[in-house]
Amino acid sequence: MRSKRKSKPSRKTGNTRLPVTSFIRHIPVTVSILMLAVALSGCAALQKETPEQRAAEAAAQSLLSRLTATNQDLKQFKGIGRIQLEAGSTAAINERVVWVAAAPSRLSVAVLASGLPLLKFASDGQYLYLIDMRDAKGSFHKVRTSDPSLDRLISIPVRSSDIVHFLAGRVPVRKHTKVRLAVTETGSRVLILQRWRRVVQKVHVDAQRDQTQMVEFFDGREQLAFRVVFEELQAAASYQIPRKVQITGGSGAWMLLRIERLIPDAEITDEMFILRPPDRDGSAAVR
Repeated sequence: MRSKRKSKPSRKTGNTRLPVTSFIRHIPVTVSILMLAVALSGCAALQKETPEQRAAEAAAQSLLSRLTATNQDLKQFKGIGRIQLEAGSTAAINERVVWVAAAPSRLSVAVLASGLPLLKFASDGQYLYLIDMRDAKGSFHKVRTSDPSLDRLISIPVRSSDIVHFLAGRVPVRKHTKVRLAVTETGSRVLILQRWRRVVQKVHVDAQRDQTQMVEFFDGREQLAFRVVFEELQAAASYQIPRKVQITGGSGAWMLLRIERLIPDAEITDEMFILRPPDRDGSAAVR
């Protein structure tokens, strides 16, 4: 009789796949190796820097620190002046303006026509308020934002905190990972701030004095977002502030602020940065 033999299952040949659980188990190890590689490459890059390069970067950082220290004690203030605005489709403005400001980003501005508020906006650190009295009954808007961009209002992507800095004669500094110093043919100095390899800001400084002349801000594609020019210093108590601040957007919109009077350390309350809807007859009280 023939004996029956049990046939052994045939072994499959070909590529075998790593089980999913095993793959997941190896993820932390892989990430750690990648992080170590990045750290080592960074250290190697630092080691390649010459003493001259390190000294140049230290000098650039020192200049930036001196500029950002300008008027640092000017925390809250009131002011009066004139505003000129040309923002494309938006009606041009050339009127008196009053403001109240408190660092870092609280701001209340009223544009006046014949002594009455024509346009008001304010930021209290939580909301942006806007009242436009150019409408028959006055329009009111309230948007939750801590440091609002005024792009929709003036067609320039400048923030409330930026305006506070400019009125106080200070330079707002964008987040960056490196700063370097260049010198132009005319001798003026330019601080170039980079976030990784992308230029985010340029600060143009007088050739002789640590005085900011112009600041340029760039978007994520390194295109000019807007530039600010400071003109003619004037005294406000113990501070030196610009007499004119001109802001020009990359789209061509521009705004000129003439600072006629600035009152440092003014008495300011939280209510000054909160706007409420106009009355039914369209009136809005001036703060």
